[in-house]
Amino acid sequence: MTPAIIYSLNIENPNDYPIAIDFMYNVPLSVQIDQTRLSKIVIQQIINAGSRISYCDQNNLCASWNWHIVNNRSTCLLYSDIGNNVYLSGHVSGVRGQWTYNKTGPLVLDRPGNMPANGQYVLWPFLSSNQTMTVTIDNDINNILNNISINGTWFEQTELKGSAANGAVSISTKLQPGEKKTLSILFAWYFPHLYWLDLPLDNYYLLLFNNVTTVGQSIGIDKNDDSQLKIIIKDILRLHNLYFNSSLLDYLVDSLINSASHMRSAMYFSNGDWRQWEAYDCNDVDSVHNDHQRHLPYILYFPETEKIKMYTWAKYQQNDGMIQ
Repeated sequence: MTPAIIYSLNIENPNDYPIAIDFMYNVPLSVQIDQTRLSKIVIQQIINAGSRISYCDQNNLCASWNWHIVNNRSTCLLYSDIGNNVYLSGHVSGVRGQWTYNKTGPLVLDRPGNMPANGQYVLWPFLSSNQTMTVTIDNDINNILNNISINGTWFEQTELKGSAANGAVSISTKLQPGEKKTLSILFAWYFPHLYWLDLPLDNYYLLLFNNVTTVGQSIGIDKNDDSQLKIIIKDILRLHNLYFNSSLLDYLVDSLINSASHMRSAMYFSNGDWRQWEAYDCNDVDSVHNDHQRHLPYILYFPETEKIKMYTWAKYQQNDGMIQ
């Protein structure tokens, strides 16, 4: 289980002259719009607040923050803990974190602490000898987009450290006439601390990786080696081709491949337990009323997991026969 996504762009130059190509990826990870933090441990209240992120960064006791309008005045609350975040229109919130970058590594957002929202993100391009990387952070996404559209890159920095709403990386390369390339950027995360009903269960990948950098290293990105990536792609295609090259009906092929994507919301704990959210927008766990739709791929791919789950349902069956 690797907590990562790789975004790839296939490019080709059909012209009889060289062309420059720039590929960027931006993530607004430090600001959650229309989200509030459920915390009552306020350590500071700032009226007519400007940059909320910098206020939290300047206060060593601040772990999270929330901004909203009170009596026609912008108000920022700094918290010493990290409460759950929920939707609330007109609020903006975030978790303390800092972006870092040096010339020999990726762009990392570090959120120190032991709560579920504490951890790390990384943006890490796959580079070769004829590709260059630039990074930037900014509270205003328009600055990031305008600079990349005008210059094709950002000011090249050898080191970066600070807090900002957005972090972005880019790959720049030149394509010769008729040349083809694939540009790839890794987006990975490492959030080892997971709680369920206030129990510290932790994510299973805590046993596999030490930090977000080792996640990237596990697929060889630190050596600019895409051989492991090619193995992963080959394995995925091998699985898909089992179905696409078979005599199975289209609807069955679709179900076997795409229904398994439901596992994107799975929770795999460090004690070996596997749990499944109903959906990203519903916090029901292992919901029977939804799960019957997805038994088919689970039975094929994870038969023992399916058996254990059904035994658990039976164990907690109510006297009237209902399972929920």
